[in-house]
Amino acid sequence: MAEEVDQLLQLLQSTSNVARGQAEAQLEAWCQNPNFLTVLMSRTVQGSTVASRQLAATILSWRLPRAWPTLSDADAGRLQAGLLECFLSCGELPVLKALGEACNALCQSIAVRHNTIWQDLLSAIGQSLGGDALHRRVALEVLASLVRSMGARLQSHYREIGKTLAASVQDVDPNVRIAALAVVGVAASSWCSCPEDLPHWHGAADATLEVGWSALSSSDQDAPKVLVAALRALSRLAPALKSEALTSASLQLACRVLNCSSSPSVESCQIQALQLLKALVRSEPMLLAGQQGRAAVGAAFSAAKDAAPSVDDLDEVSNTALSARECLRVMAKAHPTQAVASVLEAAKAAAASADALDRAAAVHAVAFALSGAREVPAGWAVPLANALRDSAVWVRQAACEGAVLLAEELKSSQSVTGGFEQILGRLVELLPREPQLELLEKAAAAASAILQELTTDEAASVLSTAAPAVFQAMTKVSHALAGAATSSDAEDQRTTALDGGAALAALARTLTALASCTADHFAPWAPEAAKSLVTLFRGCKAGGPGTAPSSPPHNYAGEPAGPSRDVSLSSAVPQRSDLLKVEHFS
Repeated sequence: MAEEVDQLLQLLQSTSNVARGQAEAQLEAWCQNPNFLTVLMSRTVQGSTVASRQLAATILSWRLPRAWPTLSDADAGRLQAGLLECFLSCGELPVLKALGEACNALCQSIAVRHNTIWQDLLSAIGQSLGGDALHRRVALEVLASLVRSMGARLQSHYREIGKTLAASVQDVDPNVRIAALAVVGVAASSWCSCPEDLPHWHGAADATLEVGWSALSSSDQDAPKVLVAALRALSRLAPALKSEALTSASLQLACRVLNCSSSPSVESCQIQALQLLKALVRSEPMLLAGQQGRAAVGAAFSAAKDAAPSVDDLDEVSNTALSARECLRVMAKAHPTQAVASVLEAAKAAAASADALDRAAAVHAVAFALSGAREVPAGWAVPLANALRDSAVWVRQAACEGAVLLAEELKSSQSVTGGFEQILGRLVELLPREPQLELLEKAAAAASAILQELTTDEAASVLSTAAPAVFQAMTKVSHALAGAATSSDAEDQRTTALDGGAALAALARTLTALASCTADHFAPWAPEAAKSLVTLFRGCKAGGPGTAPSSPPHNYAGEPAGPSRDVSLSSAVPQRSDLLKVEHFS
């Protein structure tokens, strides 16, 4: 039967759907016989190719749990012994990892059926930890998966695992260190709940810190992976141990990673350092009150800069910058007074930078910090209002996006209202003169969001300047669409139609929000509003300027568009019933 099983494994890897389907049906039939599992197990060692041996082990991890309840005690014992023998004797990484998954799956099945732990597997893991680097690595990976799946059932068997892991974390092989750090992370979060458990983990904590600092200064190609694993382990271990010394040392390591531009694989390490900062701040908010806390906020502030933004897509942001902004939000939520003050101070200095990306990052940082705090100090709106007059598109974009975010997050107060009125005044200035159609859409969306947070009297104070600004902006966009329609460049036509249509839709929503918010005060402006909208509707109906080609490569968010997407100007503008729901328009 061995030859037939080898042929089956080859067919299961076939590119032919028919051959693969027949092989799967044959596999299903053979799996009903317990003897087939024994033969399949032998193929993990004697199979014709590495891929076949790995596939045999993978099939075991799927099939053993399903067959286990139907096996006799003799068959079960034979399969357990055979699987452990294969695991201990295998010397190929992909096959050994698949066998480890099979062991984990079988251990769970035994626990469900007999309410006990597979002791022989734990012994095999202990034996492998004293073997070669390959078996040490995979044994730790299996142990991590067992901790995830078995939880507290394993704790009594590994009461002093922290001491064992301290040695593994400092292993000479980097892959073993990474696997050991993974166990530290998953075990520490669930096995450090009792005071009597904590002393066993101090050695692992010290070793993790040492490995992290060593990896930061190392030029080894595996150093970034080791550093990421160490930072991830500390994000679980430090909050669990609640050690002031460990928390302080972990904070210093995270800040050093964020401030060290020469660190290996900067992005992945910095993202994990930001995750560590968030975990530390959530567990100990008062950490931000001291000098170290201010340094942590400053490090996150610096990481919020998108060093290489996309020129073609304003919405494309680096993962590091996104993580840093979210970290600032968490910091401000944990300790609003200290975090917001530190961010505003750093933003004031960055606003004078000659680098537009510094100025844009400062505005984003302010917006996210304030959204986390939800309550604002005096003068909070100044950075955003000033940014709306900046000459760089990235800075104006940051202010528009920040205004939308804060309109959704801030708690209502007199200070909030005053800041919104200040920002709205600058947005009204920007609308008729913004040259970038994509950014004009964002500015209009920001104005709409703020208008929804104001009372009638508050909005009426800017009505005399806001309404003409919206009309001028709509006229400007219409002219841009008309000009693009005569262009010989098809791509230019397509891009202008998409961006212009989205801008017109956003401006129409702003007009609606303005009319709704100001109520009877809007009556003098209703005729001109109706005229602008009717002109817009006529252009849509006629398929005039602004009608785009029928199969664009991207939608407004920069994502691939489906084959049936309609991107004509009429599809971008809100429906007539949405625009004319205000009674003054009739």
